[in-house]
Amino acid sequence: MRKERRKRTSHKKIGIALAILIPLTIIIVVGIYQLQGQGQLVKKQAKDYFEIVEPTVDNGEFLDPTIDQGGSYQNSSRLRIYGISFTLKAIGGDAHSIVVKSWAQADLFAIEALAKDQSQYVYQTSTPPFGMIVEKNSQGIFQWTVKITSEEAEGEITFGLPP
Repeated sequence: MRKERRKRTSHKKIGIALAILIPLTIIIVVGIYQLQGQGQLVKKQAKDYFEIVEPTVDNGEFLDPTIDQGGSYQNSSRLRIYGISFTLKAIGGDAHSIVVKSWAQADLFAIEALAKDQSQYVYQTSTPPFGMIVEKNSQGIFQWTVKITSEEAEGEITFGLPP
């Protein structure tokens, strides 16, 4: 009878230990998972971290020119761009592993690092006829959007192109 009683108390002890250890293990694992999630870097918006300075259309053509008396294309509403350049400035802090993409057919432009307030000249091209068509907005401005990713920020920056 004593052996039987010892066996039951032994099973009870194991059951109680498991009832305590299993929830405790779950709590610890969930806590570690949450701490790791808090340590991950939340990327900022590219428009808040970078600035586009002096954008220039280096190679392009007007698609529907309305030539006035002086022979200018001022009234054209569409432009096909094959080459664009601008200066990219890091305004939100230091930036690392930066990739700039102006349009689908343009080559990626990579920059290893930019310190805060440092700038880098960016030039992107594609081979005709694979340009990007841009239309004037309601204010009469050709707008351009660039996708930028880095370790610190990602997103799109839209800016007006000079006439």
